[in-house]
Amino acid sequence: MARYITLLAASGALSDLQQSVVQILKSCGLKLVYQTSDYLVAKEQPGGVSFSRLATIEVLIDPVSAQSAEALPQEAPPKANFHLTLIVKNEELPLQTNNHCRKVSDLIGWAIAKSHNWEFV
Repeated sequence: MARYITLLAASGALSDLQQSVVQILKSCGLKLVYQTSDYLVAKEQPGGVSFSRLATIEVLIDPVSAQSAEALPQEAPPKANFHLTLIVKNEELPLQTNNHCRKVSDLIGWAIAKSHNWEFV
């Protein structure tokens, strides 16, 4: 089974962060199958590759530290720092370094990082 993990550092309001990640996953042709406040699961749609090569993407949103609410104006939502963990996996054996799962992992990682200038950890 191929599995690739990408770590990103992000900041902002949790709802904005989650909404942005959902939109990026959808724009990359993935279907959201499960969502909670700190966890997302998306899958590739059948048709482009064989079933064993279809990738599943898990996104874990882990809060690092919150800024004090008193320092922000009352009308602005509080912002926090987060670590995003992207886990991309499929049933394909990673016999080559340039396999389908790796390509999907790189695509999703770069799309999320570039959308808001988030940093790779």
